Amino acid sequence: MKASLKTGYAAWGPDTLVLFWLGVWWVCNLLQAGFSQLANDEAYYHMFAEHLAWGYFDHPPMTALLVWLGEHLAGGELGVRLFFTLLQPLYLWVLWRLIRPADASRRDAALYCMVAASTLMLQLYGFIAVPDGPLLFTTALFLGAFRRFTEERRGAWLWLGVTMALMAYSKYHGALVVLFALAVTPRRLFLRPGLYLAGAVALLLLVPHLLWQYHHDWASFAYHLSGRNAVFRVSYVTDFLVNMLVVFNPFFVPLWVQAWRKTRCRTPFERLLRLLPVGFIGFFLLSSLRGY
Repeated sequence: MKASLKTGYAAWGPDTLVLFWLGVWWVCNLLQAGFSQLANDEAYYHMFAEHLAWGYFDHPPMTALLVWLGEHLAGGELGVRLFFTLLQPLYLWVLWRLIRPADASRRDAALYCMVAASTLMLQLYGFIAVPDGPLLFTTALFLGAFRRFTEERRGAWLWLGVTMALMAYSKYHGALVVLFALAVTPRRLFLRPGLYLAGAVALLLLVPHLLWQYHHDWASFAYHLSGRNAVFRVSYVTDFLVNMLVVFNPFFVPLWVQAWRKTRCRTPFERLLRLLPVGFIGFFLLSSLRGY
C-alpha cells in the first residue's frame, strides 16, 4: 500500500500537487483556528458580527460578514475563523493559476508551495479573522480580472468592476491595488469605455457602504486619513523594517530581492505583479513616517 501511495503521488501533475498541499495547509489552518485563543482584534470583529451593518468605524463590512457566517456554522474560535481558513488556500490556488507557466512541472509546483509555506505572514493570515485575509483573496480575483481586461477579453470590464468593489468591502487598502493597476494599464485602454464602465460598476456596488459613511459623518475615512496620526518616532520606521524582514522570512529576503531585480515583464499583468510588493512596502514605510 505504501508503494502504491508513493507511485500515485509521483504520478500527480503540478496542479494536483498544488491542490494536495493546499488541502494539507487548510487542515493545519483548521487545527490552528480551533485550538488558538482569539486575539484582541478578532474579538473586536466578533463584536462587529453581532450587529451586521454596511460599515464600521475603522473597517468595511466583509470581515464582520464572514465572522457572522462562520459563527452560524460552528461555535467558538473555529466559528469566528472558519471562512478565513478557507480563503487562504483559495487565493493561493488562484494565484498559482495566474502565474503558472504553460509548461509547468512538478518542480514548479513544489517550489510554489515551499515559497508560500516559508512566508511567515501567510502562516498567520491562514487562520486569524482579520481583514487582510479577505483583501488577499479579493486581490487575487482582481489580478485575474485585470489580466483578462488588459488582454481585452470580452466583458472583462464587468468582472474588473465587481472585484474592485469586493476589495473595497474587504479593506480600504484595496484602493492601492487599483491605483497600481492604473499605473501599468496601457494608454490605449484609457481611450476605451471598458475602464470607465468597470469604475461605474464598482461605484454602484459600493453605494450601500457610501450611504452608511454619509449617515455616520464619513467616520472611517476621517479616522484613516487623520485620526491615526501621531507624533513621529524613529522606532516607527525601524520597527516597520524589522517587521518586514520577519513576515517575509529573513532567510528568503535576499532571494526575493534578487528575483525581483531579475524579473523581466512583458505584459501589464506581469508589471503589476512586480509593482505590488514595492508599492505596498513604500506606502507603509511612508505611513510609518506619519506615526502609524
